[in-house]
Amino acid sequence: MQHEPKISLLNFSGMVVFFRSDFGGAHRIVSNPYRYKASDVTFPEWLKDDAGLIQEALAIGFFHYGPPLWRIGEIEPLIQLRNSATRESAAKIIVQKYPSEVIYEDFEFYRLRTKLSDGMELDYGQYDAPPDGNPPSK
Repeated sequence: MQHEPKISLLNFSGMVVFFRSDFGGAHRIVSNPYRYKASDVTFPEWLKDDAGLIQEALAIGFFHYGPPLWRIGEIEPLIQLRNSATRESAAKIIVQKYPSEVIYEDFEFYRLRTKLSDGMELDYGQYDAPPDGNPPSK
């Protein structure tokens, strides 16, 4: 049996602003500076002035966007997994391509942080868990 993806559209006063599928999602309206003064989005009357202010303040333009299909789950391995005839071979390829790594209790790993303000490295709240012997920050 072929899987039919569920699709939901998030509406903003009749405008589709986000497209969501079973395996991803993508914005339908995006912005960039290259579309400044060339927006192709028609906003509801009550939102036009605000959209215009945002576009002027940021020097951007809004436009409708057709996302790359991988953003909504249209990738070959996933298509093969959804098809019962190719599911087993696709699963074997994925398991071979992405092996697991078992990490034991004595395994050491480090988390690197960048762009911390001076002194923030001593704030225990910056860590996933407080270092041994140190209380969590309050």
